[in-house]
Amino acid sequence: MSKFLKRFVAYIIDIAIISIVVTLLTSNNKINFQYNNYQKYYKEYNEISTKYTKTLDKQSKLEKKYKNKKISESKYNKNKNEYNKNIKTYESKIKILQYKIMRNSVVYYSLYIAFILAYFGIFQYSFNGQTLGKRLMKIKIVSNNNKDLTIWRLLLRSFILYNLWIYIVGLILVYTINSSSYYTSYSLLNNVGSILQIIIVMMVIMNKNNRGLHDYVASTKIEFIDNNIKEEITEAEIVEKG
Repeated sequence: MSKFLKRFVAYIIDIAIISIVVTLLTSNNKINFQYNNYQKYYKEYNEISTKYTKTLDKQSKLEKKYKNKKISESKYNKNKNEYNKNIKTYESKIKILQYKIMRNSVVYYSLYIAFILAYFGIFQYSFNGQTLGKRLMKIKIVSNNNKDLTIWRLLLRSFILYNLWIYIVGLILVYTINSSSYYTSYSLLNNVGSILQIIIVMMVIMNKNNRGLHDYVASTKIEFIDNNIKEEITEAEIVEKG
């Protein structure tokens, strides 16, 4: 298995663990007092999104029919105006519902952030730079400058790698700006976060030391335990033969 694939599998395992635990906890009304409202708005959001998608599809088919001269111009204009009106209505509702969903996700994201930092910070530090996923893939995080691996380095690394800043800023924005401004701002945040994730992945793939942006900022690197063992055995054999 390649080094990148090992890191990717470990990442998937660890994120799956966090997501399952947080979802189970926040699905309990006693823990998450926002759960019922969240479910209500999320259901409405899915319904409106479905209608929105269907209307866009109808609009696309209408354009093709008109282009192929299968409908008259008057009928085309009438249907187009109706679809455009519905699309604007749906877009407005989607923005409001996304705003309401986020306002009722404070408990979820607060727990998610806390668990990410606890698992990839405290837990990983306690187990010598390893999480459950990393242990299974036989890799671990170590310091890149021959100094002791500190919990603060692991916390900083996790903060960048898992885009925790997006959730924190998003939670602040949802209580300080209106729904329309929030939609635009949060979309921008997500785009920036996606670009950073792409940069991290490309750096890990292309860098000879497999270090991403988060590793450079936190002065860490991934150590592949299998490779180290093989290298030690090889060196020992050379010494013995010599």
